[in-house]
Amino acid sequence: MNQENRMPPTSLQKKQKSEEISRLFELTHTLDLSIDDLAEQISMSPRSLRNVFYSATEVNPTLMRKLSKHLSASMDWLVTGKGAMFVGDDAPPPPIIAASPQNASPRHLRMAQLLADFLASENESAQAWLEEEMLFRIDTYRQRKMRSADES
Repeated sequence: MNQENRMPPTSLQKKQKSEEISRLFELTHTLDLSIDDLAEQISMSPRSLRNVFYSATEVNPTLMRKLSKHLSASMDWLVTGKGAMFVGDDAPPPPIIAASPQNASPRHLRMAQLLADFLASENESAQAWLEEEMLFRIDTYRQRKMRSADES
């Protein structure tokens, strides 16, 4: 295995990487995979995957889904860093917060109804997709919000 594909050069290590990129490096290290090996396992070109690892761009939802599907990586862990790295590890499920009608805003109630309707009418695959998208979008929003607060 080519060790230079496993970790970034020192100059790149010094640059601040996004949390998702750091988790990608942790995942490859845990699985003892080079970037080329990982690319092969998730049916992605090594060059495209290297661009994700070594660029400042955010990790896209498609890559997260591939990692979750092909490597059994936990979507929660990939997006937030919380919980177990792999699906099936004995990690507690994320807490479920129930909305009580007394303190819910009209928007909250509309969103909850949209979600309930979607979950009732779609198959498991579509439900998993929505969950992944929601986790990814919420995490992206929070990161942008923190960056804008840091710049202020």
